[in-house]
Formats: sequence, C-alpha cells, structure tokens
Amino acid sequence: MSRYMGIMYRIKHQIPIESRLALFHSFVQSHLNYCPLVWGFAAKSHIESLFTKQKQGVRMIMPGFVNYFYKDGTLPAHTRTSFKEYNILTVHGIIVKIH
Repeated sequence: MSRYMGIMYRIKHQIPIESRLALFHSFVQSHLNYCPLVWGFAAKSHIESLFTKQKQGVRMIMPGFVNYFYKDGTLPAHTRTSFKEYNILTVHGIIVKIH
C-alpha cells in the first residue's frame, strides 16, 4: 500500500476530491475489504498497523494542507471526522461487520 500512498500524495492537489476518493477506495480500501475474516483473527498489532496505513490514506484525500507525520513535536491531522464525512469503514468496522 505504501507505493499507492506515494502516488496519491503526488497527485493530491491536481485532481478533485471525488477522484481522490475513488483512488483511495481502489488502492487502499480494496486491500482491507479483501478477506476480512482473516484480518479478524490477526494479532492486534497487525490490525493496528493496517489501521495506521488506512489513516495515512485518508489523510491523502483530505482537502488542504494536512500534517501526515510527526513534525517538530506536532501530531498528524486527525482522521475521525474524515472517516465519517466520506462514509469510510475503518479496519475495525470492517471486521465487526463480518463477524
């Protein structure tokens, strides 16, 4: 997924939000939707790393300037509102939906 994050980061300011959302669903969310039953039995640390990648992908589609990583002690942008605004299920939500 990291390769796709780089692609999304490079073209973020060149395409509209609808196209960015489509790219997010095809590049990131499709990996998470594939076989969620397996993710449900994975260790918590593996699920958290998937959630971290998913949050990075959401930051790539958020409009405007977004702090992606820790810089000079400032936290990355919060993604909770974006998950709700764009109706994106988190990894945890996908797993719960299946079980």
